[in-house]
Amino acid sequence: MSVFASKLEQIKGQSVDRKQLRSDLELALQKIKNQKAETDRLLTGQGVADLDEGFGRLDALNRIGNQVFYTNLLDPVTGKLRDPLLKGNFARHDAPVSFPPIWDTPYFLWAQYDASVLNELVRNSGEALGVSAKINMTAAAPGRPLFGSSIHLSEIARFEELLRGTDPFSTGVRKFTGLIAPRWKDAAEKFRGDQAWAIDERLVEQGRDLYRAHCFECHRDPVNDAAFDKKWPEDSFWSPENPDRSAKNEKNWVEIGGRHYFNLVQMPVSAIGTAPPNNRTS
Repeated sequence: MSVFASKLEQIKGQSVDRKQLRSDLELALQKIKNQKAETDRLLTGQGVADLDEGFGRLDALNRIGNQVFYTNLLDPVTGKLRDPLLKGNFARHDAPVSFPPIWDTPYFLWAQYDASVLNELVRNSGEALGVSAKINMTAAAPGRPLFGSSIHLSEIARFEELLRGTDPFSTGVRKFTGLIAPRWKDAAEKFRGDQAWAIDERLVEQGRDLYRAHCFECHRDPVNDAAFDKKWPEDSFWSPENPDRSAKNEKNWVEIGGRHYFNLVQMPVSAIGTAPPNNRTS
């Protein structure tokens, strides 16, 4: 507590009331405990002992929805349930997925696994709300308009532009210039002599054929693989359309608001063959 108070004083450039600070922290911790207790009661009532998330796997959309439409509506002082009807807003975290890479995604038409969010500012605002950005969900008050939030949309837009880089169709050079995926080849150069990073070109070629045979249908052509493009020129990631997609009246790239987006493949669960959420086992 003393270290925290000293650091706070250093940041603020003035002394703080340590007794009041301790009281505020204890109140905040009790609120968190109350929220956790309410959630545990809901899960117990649903017959759920444990969540199906784990290391590196998160049910982000349900967590965001719970934060915005359940936790934000709990009593702001005690963290307890004020209205029994709010129980219906709580969704069990039963659809965990691994954390996806974020490189190249500013140019993906859909950046959510289930193709549920199209506009990137809506997606990023939802993410901010999911990690407890403040929002007034109850009633207007002086300086706190109803649905007013602490989200800085202009900053979120700026971050998105930094990640995005230049539209590859505006320069004539088909490549991404924002946050891009690291290349194994670069690591192999850095750790030259370490067999764990060595590249076997024969296996790379075999892997390329396997990818084309088993992964291409959904994941499409690698973004930056000249050998793949040479071997299957019609399947290039940068082609406006591919033969198999044209047959379905689909295109690889779409233009919205003067900006190009890669049209990700959407595949129903029935076609993929994985179990729906209610048939999963822990």
